[in-house]
Amino acid sequence: MGGVAALIMAALAMVALRGENTTMGFLYTDLDPSAAAAITEKLKTQNVPFELSADGTAVMAPVDKLAELRMAMAGEKLGGKIGYDVLDEEQPFGVSASRAKMNETRAIEGELVRSIQSLDAVSGARVHIVMPERAMFAAEARPATASVTVKTKGRLPAETIQAIRYLVSSAVPELSPESVSIVDQSGALLARAGEQGAAGGGSIDERQSQIEAKLREEIIALLEPIVGQGKVRAEVAAQIDRDATREESNVYDPDKQVIARQVTVESDDQTNENSGEQAATVGNQLPEAQQDRFMFKVFVKYPSFREEFEIARRTTALQADSIQPVLSGPEILELQSIVRQVPASDHVIEYALALVRQTRVGEPGVPEFIANQLSWGAGPRAVQYLLLGGKARALLYGRSHVTTEDIQALAAPVLRHRIVTNFAAESEGITTDKVIERLVHETPTKEGELTSDPRFQKIFAA
Repeated sequence: MGGVAALIMAALAMVALRGENTTMGFLYTDLDPSAAAAITEKLKTQNVPFELSADGTAVMAPVDKLAELRMAMAGEKLGGKIGYDVLDEEQPFGVSASRAKMNETRAIEGELVRSIQSLDAVSGARVHIVMPERAMFAAEARPATASVTVKTKGRLPAETIQAIRYLVSSAVPELSPESVSIVDQSGALLARAGEQGAAGGGSIDERQSQIEAKLREEIIALLEPIVGQGKVRAEVAAQIDRDATREESNVYDPDKQVIARQVTVESDDQTNENSGEQAATVGNQLPEAQQDRFMFKVFVKYPSFREEFEIARRTTALQADSIQPVLSGPEILELQSIVRQVPASDHVIEYALALVRQTRVGEPGVPEFIANQLSWGAGPRAVQYLLLGGKARALLYGRSHVTTEDIQALAAPVLRHRIVTNFAAESEGITTDKVIERLVHETPTKEGELTSDPRFQKIFAA
């Protein structure tokens, strides 16, 4: 009797000592009471030691059994909320941004688990997703990564492994299939992050074996005719590069402008552009493709002494200025309609086209000085604005039709921000205004001269 009691005491002591040395970790958190009760009941039937938090929402179990217990619980549909259930149960108020992001990630992981477990060859799964936040001053963003643990019913084919990688990557922003690792319940690496395809440990080893077998056969086939049949034994050990590679590329869109070279030329010539604060305008900050949307580019000089005196006096004194409308919306639309009704002859339209098309480097009929001084010419908007501006100018001067004089007067404000001088012109101090001035001077204004010139005939025929 005394011996039996001693054995019982020894067994209890061993259990107590083992319990004291067991490291516990969180099996599930954020549980509702019914889920916590079901999990603890299951752990009791399996004789697994566990601890329940004071509020009854978290269950702790031995750390070395967490993965096995979670997969077992998932197989029996026990555990905490997974998938979009996490978001459904989320309180709309009082949730921090980081907690909301965490819940969103948990929801995606849960839905992916459900999708992977629906595959015939998979009985259980766990998905872990890491979506790093972009640092404020980081040169480049860290890509998202994911790891998947699957409990399989047999060997997974390469197509299924690849399907799981694509399934996970398609559900997570900026996650590529090559960034998804897959491990089975035995610890075998089915897919390694950084390798394309189903290139996990198994597939890489298979490819290595295939390469070694192929080289072995080639060596035997090469030597047997020399030394005799069956007298060659070859062994090959192939080394496969398993390192991840990184590719960088610069892509240029052919439909957009690409700046090959940018040159800044300082000049004291105020006819080109004013220095100081007024040079930093919206138009100067926009690329050529955006400046083309503006009808005119007009240089505004500094105000006179009296003008600036009035500006300083009125804007710093306490006074109430009443603003009176000059035109209403319907009146502006009516004036636009009147301007468009002003007739422009075919000759005036051809003259405007001749000015604009001569700026396009590489086109037929372009003057030699244009080819030597410009790198970019004006587009169709320049012709439209020359004609619309010419019609408005004709009305201002009391005429009911457009003349070539109107087009000449508007050539500089319409074209100066639509053409780009090249390096050779800028180094010689040639501005766009000088190019336009010479272009207007060398373009005939009379109808007979314009149509009879062989160079302009090439322009009109293009």
